[in-house]
Amino acid sequence: MRTNPWESYTSPDLIRILSSISFVCPSLSFSRPASKRESHLPTSQVFSDLEGLPTTVKPRWLQTESEEQIEKTKAKCEITWLGHATTYLRIPSADSEGFLGVLMDPIFSKRCSPLSIGPQRRLGTVCEVKDLEEVDIVLISHDHYDHLDKQTIKDLNNHFPQANYMVPTGTKKWLVNWGVDPTQIREMTWWEDVNFTLRFSDRKISYRSEKSFAHSILKGDEEKELGVDGSRRERMTAENTLEVDLPRSDELNCSDERREGRNEEEYSPKTSISYEQGPPVGERTKTVSGKDSAEVRPGTQRLDSEIAFVQSIDYLVSDTIKPIVDLTNSTEKLLEEEGISMRLVCTPAQHASGRGMWSKNKALWCSWLMEFENCSETKRVFFAGDTGFQSTSDGPTCPIFREIRETYGNPTLSLLPIANGSVLPYLESLIPFLRIDDDVTRHVHLTPQDAVDVHREMESDLSIGVHWGTFTSSRRTQSTIKDLNDAKRLRDVNSFHVGDVGQTWEF
Repeated sequence: MRTNPWESYTSPDLIRILSSISFVCPSLSFSRPASKRESHLPTSQVFSDLEGLPTTVKPRWLQTESEEQIEKTKAKCEITWLGHATTYLRIPSADSEGFLGVLMDPIFSKRCSPLSIGPQRRLGTVCEVKDLEEVDIVLISHDHYDHLDKQTIKDLNNHFPQANYMVPTGTKKWLVNWGVDPTQIREMTWWEDVNFTLRFSDRKISYRSEKSFAHSILKGDEEKELGVDGSRRERMTAENTLEVDLPRSDELNCSDERREGRNEEEYSPKTSISYEQGPPVGERTKTVSGKDSAEVRPGTQRLDSEIAFVQSIDYLVSDTIKPIVDLTNSTEKLLEEEGISMRLVCTPAQHASGRGMWSKNKALWCSWLMEFENCSETKRVFFAGDTGFQSTSDGPTCPIFREIRETYGNPTLSLLPIANGSVLPYLESLIPFLRIDDDVTRHVHLTPQDAVDVHREMESDLSIGVHWGTFTSSRRTQSTIKDLNDAKRLRDVNSFHVGDVGQTWEF
């Protein structure tokens, strides 16, 4: 079972749960000003803040735009909120008409539930799966029903069969059961990253680089993994152990005479490697045994001939870990075809997983960081998925957001959840007078105040609020907007925005 390793995560006890429940009189319904509802307004014109309830607008790609408007915006990245946590990122190529389409936590169904009862949309969908432009990458943050929807995945597989799915460890099985080709699903663990290129000719994804076992040692402090205390550690954690007898540095590429005193069987993969089955490569520990017994930690194995060391270690572990690229080449071959490249990092989140009590916290949950070039500058998009920041208003905060910024740089755009989203609103819908305070789920869901604090912690250039207003009542939605605007005024934040479902922002 997986856990959140930070002091900021504390499950509420019974007393706290009971104290969060109250009963209120039903409030009057809220309505939007007429000027806000005019459908002819461009959906990306300004970063204005809502004062009333959000409505639905037609996504930009379904609108009729002038050639002048198309030419003006075609080089800019666009993000479209499609309701709840579902967002669509469009990254244009600098030297062609092509673009990369990334869809995050898609749900287009009426309910986010395994049954015919459960959380239901207050706001309808602004489009169907078949109405989307191109979907090349689908990012899933965790396996909860409001973030991983069976029917939506099936529809995506039918309409965009070439799409690749990036999911946290333990989530792949669901997509395979729903018909997605296993070769198009990539499971990743915290702090694992991958570089890939989309070819416009066939819309195929080519993974351009991946670290081998030995390369993860040589990279030193750049290759780290999340430790049990929440700080970043070596790429392999202590959950499982891979024992390898490494040749001494003076024995690499040398004659047999210089290896005197060493048993040649130590160089055999079959006799020198013991491997305990467990999590993926990104969650293992490397240990060196033998004469030079020591735990391999980043920065401690520096050899005169790194290439020889890489070749030796990759040979030793060839039966267990297959290096994907030839590390003897000092430079990577870039694809000559037209395309667009991205670096994708699976980053931590403070949340949970499970599609039932039997699968609670067995799969990993995560956030995602995307890095790419656009308009001659490096841009980073952070998708938080679903996460908490602190369990109580005066308690410790989750350190992971600051660490993501310090490791990769501040995001150009952050997509941050600002409310519980579906479960609490559904419980309140069953009893109209019931009110459940957001603090009871604060350990796994950002409140509007927490979201603004995360925005500041990550020093985001721009943040968009998601995971709200879709499966929630009018009363709770209005409360979320008010709390967000209050938090922004209190913290003097002007770059955190929310909008209508279907609204597009350029950045």
